[in-house]
Amino acid sequence: MEYSCVQLADLLDEILMIIFKQLYNIEVFYSLIGVSKRFNKILHDPSFTSVLRLVEYSVDDHVCSLHYRMFHRFCLQILPQIHHTRKISLKRFNK
Repeated sequence: MEYSCVQLADLLDEILMIIFKQLYNIEVFYSLIGVSKRFNKILHDPSFTSVLRLVEYSVDDHVCSLHYRMFHRFCLQILPQIHHTRKISLKRFNK
């Protein structure tokens, strides 16, 4: 049996978008923005950035805030890159 090695960059844009939409988009931005022009183009797609979740939910439904480094980078580097292409509103949710 022969094994093949498929890397993330080998997948079609449509497949990457499906995968990325299953993850927390803030974490995807944090991990992949600036990696390549192709990833930047996918990440700037309005359907991917229409809702930005700044909190995560644990398995037992507790709200967990983003790690400070991730939130800091998002505010200083990522948000300025995406804000000019769409209207962004930040909402606070209470339980």
